[in-house]
Amino acid sequence: MARFQPSGGTDAPIGAVSALSELRRLTTTGVPAYDTAPGGTAEFFGQAADALGADIPDAHRATCFVPSTSAAALGDDDPHTPVGDRTGPFHAFRCASANLPHGRLDDAQVAWLLTELP
Repeated sequence: MARFQPSGGTDAPIGAVSALSELRRLTTTGVPAYDTAPGGTAEFFGQAADALGADIPDAHRATCFVPSTSAAALGDDDPHTPVGDRTGPFHAFRCASANLPHGRLDDAQVAWLLTELP
């Protein structure tokens, strides 16, 4: 999974934008690296590269789209906090054993979901 966002830090560089003769460097402070958090992924970088006709490594095509801690509404500021057996506002939830494209279920999740249905 692509990792471009710095994790935490003060005035961590995240890119630059130029317009005419002005160059503005962008930074962030205290923001965790959401792009590599466990959870649902999306191929945003891959889609952009395809649209531009650019070749990028497969490892850079996808990034985190919905961190597991967010999907389970666990209220963490750090999306890398292990979910484990923690509880949130939902009656029950189950995370995949690996990062999957957003909305995709693995076999274990499907089996668990079927046991949860009335």
